[in-house]
Amino acid sequence: MATTVGLPMPQPGETITEGVVVRWIKQVGDLIAEKEPVVELETAKAVYEYESPLAGKIVKIITPVGDEQKVGQPLAWIECDEAAAKKYLRLGVAVELDASGQAISGAAKIGATVGSSGSVTAASAQVATATGGQLLPPLIRTLAKEQGIPESVLATLTGTGPGGKLTKDDLLRYATVQSTGAAAPSVKSCGTTAGRVALPPPLSGSKRVEPTPIRRRIAENMILAKSVVPHAGSTVEVDMTDLLAWREQTKAAFEQRTGAKFRLGGCFLYAVREALKKFPTCNNFYFVDESGKHWIEEHAFMNLGMAVGTERGLIVPVLKGAEQKDFSTLARESDLLIKKAVAGKLMPDDLVGATVTINNPGALGSVHGNQILSYPQSVILGFQAVVERACFVHGACVPRQMMLLTISFDHRLVDGVEAVGLLNACKAVLEAPQQHFANERTPPQGAGYPPPSPFGERVG
Repeated sequence: MATTVGLPMPQPGETITEGVVVRWIKQVGDLIAEKEPVVELETAKAVYEYESPLAGKIVKIITPVGDEQKVGQPLAWIECDEAAAKKYLRLGVAVELDASGQAISGAAKIGATVGSSGSVTAASAQVATATGGQLLPPLIRTLAKEQGIPESVLATLTGTGPGGKLTKDDLLRYATVQSTGAAAPSVKSCGTTAGRVALPPPLSGSKRVEPTPIRRRIAENMILAKSVVPHAGSTVEVDMTDLLAWREQTKAAFEQRTGAKFRLGGCFLYAVREALKKFPTCNNFYFVDESGKHWIEEHAFMNLGMAVGTERGLIVPVLKGAEQKDFSTLARESDLLIKKAVAGKLMPDDLVGATVTINNPGALGSVHGNQILSYPQSVILGFQAVVERACFVHGACVPRQMMLLTISFDHRLVDGVEAVGLLNACKAVLEAPQQHFANERTPPQGAGYPPPSPFGERVG
């Protein structure tokens, strides 16, 4: 006997609460197998192909291309045999439908994290109790955790969402007040943490559209970073002449040996990795909790985010564990991540966990600029365009290939000594390629990083 169940919108990351259908790979009437790609989805983190946890036949598409769906709600109806349907419902990977084909409501199917039994997890239930019975979406719970806001405080905050529910804007405003000691900003002020304004009438002949989830997430991150973090910046000049000549000489052999494109980005990643060994403070985070106590989060690893411009917007894939990888591995893995980003093949896990971000606006022709930090990171580096200029070397005026290397940093944690020191350490690597790149080997486990610390993971 055939039974119809719903194919649920998945939750690939704890902060994901909804997704947009980009493309249906399978259509009504198609048979699908377990783990077969069925639909392409866009979330605030990535665009990826969703592999169906169900096997059966698509009998109706509920969420058409371009529409948004909440986590746990059905994207489509899947017809499968009764035994399989019972198994899927028991495992919590299918949505139960009533006789009319509507999803049967329940807390586990309204965006909460679903366990193997299909019920709300204990953690979610505890949050609901702590917040007066209000079941908070994963994004709110995760953001509260990142900001150091305990559940007891969440229960005291006034929500501005429908029915008095807490929103991201409510948490961001609270975090700003705690970190700066300022009075709570007005919701209608242009300078609020939420970035809200009273909308004027649209200009004649114009139209207003909602941003994509990725663009909305970029906006929220930038507002948060500028509201919470006191930015400062510095710049040094790097002579790239020798590196470009060395790259030209070794490019063919390198690409044949590794199968990866020899991008300057790989050199930048390696230079930053080496510089962070000397200035590990730049790899840490700074927080202020709800009581006003200050914390530093120290990291015994280097996860390097790489800003990549794509047709869908700015994507920052993360190369994890950079402290343990040699130059060839960094170049090969970064090349793969960039290709996946451009092709829209990144998974949400590829986009989380960065401790430092590296931006390469020079690839677009930028010769100078400032970057906004990606909160809670303390440092973002900008590698600008290489420009031929007349320079004096040992008293002679000669043409050299010069690049500006810029940094934006969180001045609560990083001072000019560390920031400029990091830039100059990068400069030293890039200006001596044969010394640093030609015979580079994978560092032994734990060698040189991080330096011994008397503190724990977070120190006050």
